[in-house]
Amino acid sequence: MPRPGPDRGLRVVARSVGSASAVELGFRMRNGQGLGCNIYLAPVWHEYLVPASEMMTLWGLPSADAFDWAEVESLSVLTGAWLLKESRTKPQLIEIQSVEWVQLRSAWQLVSVGGGIPWSIFDADEWLRSRLWNKKIQRWGTSDDQGRTAVHIGAEGFSDDFESLSMRGTCDGSTLANLWKGADEDAILYVCARAAAPATTSFELALMESGGVTWGTVVKLTPEWRTTRIPIKNLRLFTHWDPEAAQNAGPSLRLSRLQNVNVCFGSWLFPKKSDQPHAMEISAIGITINAR
Repeated sequence: MPRPGPDRGLRVVARSVGSASAVELGFRMRNGQGLGCNIYLAPVWHEYLVPASEMMTLWGLPSADAFDWAEVESLSVLTGAWLLKESRTKPQLIEIQSVEWVQLRSAWQLVSVGGGIPWSIFDADEWLRSRLWNKKIQRWGTSDDQGRTAVHIGAEGFSDDFESLSMRGTCDGSTLANLWKGADEDAILYVCARAAAPATTSFELALMESGGVTWGTVVKLTPEWRTTRIPIKNLRLFTHWDPEAAQNAGPSLRLSRLQNVNVCFGSWLFPKKSDQPHAMEISAIGITINAR
């Protein structure tokens, strides 16, 4: 196999069935060492793009420079508890449509698009259509105090066999970033949500780049609809999700590589009230460059 140049990326079209999942793709040499990437999948068909320069070492490979593409004999597709972490006890089914090398495209800023135009990364209709991975999850459509479509997510309580619930949606960062005017570190994440149960006070929001680099924060909730604004530069790098992928992180979230939005809450957020009903409602998640 010829060595992919720095302007090439691995394009993967895939989805999980039911719950959100993850897969490790690795090019394996004859000596068993490899180079690859971890991809976190949403339950809808989506295109994932991982630059060749961000491939991580696998199976004892000392460094990326030690990988010899001429020695590649197979492409491995793996998943397991080490990758799934909190999702390891959930049913897992992954479908892959294609894996191919493609030319990376440059993202051009359009001066005619103002940086203050909000960019939505939350599609309520998609979140209402996606399959639920556990019957204990409660979900239905509702509306916020401005009449916008919102998604209600909840459960009767958490236990040892149901410690948390999560939902994941996709967003096309590579396309939308073409319309973005301004530096990533100047962007502001906005979230419009509310607590829909007395014991629920927060949820974890994670923004996932291609290749598995994940940034996030815990968003506080009130019973009233409230818009929370968080500077992108204040998001925390989630090294506990994928330590190897985190080594390829930039100084902050790279909007052009944003591919998944993940919402999660569970026992670890409410240790003294985990067995009580919990619910939240979301009507908007997006990016802007000002405080509106």
